[in-house]
Amino acid sequence: MRNANKYLRRITPVATELLHEKVAARLRSMIIDEVLPPLMRVPEKELCQQLGISRTPLREALKILASEGLVELTPNRGATITDPTPELLAEKFEAVSALEGLAARLVCKRAKKSQIDKLKSKNDEMIKFFNENDVPRYFRCNIEFHQLLVSFCGNPTVIEMHGKTLMHLVRARFRSKLAAQLKRNYIDEHIELMEAILSRDPDEAERLAREHNEHIADRVLSLAARDSVNQPDAAVS
Repeated sequence: MRNANKYLRRITPVATELLHEKVAARLRSMIIDEVLPPLMRVPEKELCQQLGISRTPLREALKILASEGLVELTPNRGATITDPTPELLAEKFEAVSALEGLAARLVCKRAKKSQIDKLKSKNDEMIKFFNENDVPRYFRCNIEFHQLLVSFCGNPTVIEMHGKTLMHLVRARFRSKLAAQLKRNYIDEHIELMEAILSRDPDEAERLAREHNEHIADRVLSLAARDSVNQPDAAVS
């Protein structure tokens, strides 16, 4: 019998990030920044030219974004950037609030000191951008904080569900923060949440995480409802 190890040594490792995943990340940023605005039909030919890729990785990337609710795929018509209704956003916010509340509780119980230190560092960075009134960097740092919080909870199911649900809300959250001056109370809530986590207080951390998300939801949904009234029905092409 031939020695399998002799032949397996010739196999090169699989790349940890495939091309279509990189393309999905780029498109996700373009959707969040509204370079690709809501209701726009995705210009596949132009994107392939600009990104230097074929249509295969682009379409695989669009499938990922469709699973996150950022685009809608229609047979024989391609992909369209979604524009979720206030009702759908409300459902997603309820899910994120519950997931992040649970994550905060689990972080208090399970996270390593190095992970909590990293979370605090991200929170401090976000406060810095707030004080500088740097809205785009504050927003991205804010999202990274929430992603880190959940990633350190030690529950893969919670992490997966949160990742898919959060991406559906990112554009709406970004739009709400650009619509008016940053609110100091959001930062104060983050500081209180971080203090509860540093104290390893799971009950308080869960309560604060839920309340923070509920306050964000109230603001975003009020703006989304206003925009839905003022928005024309015709799709952008």
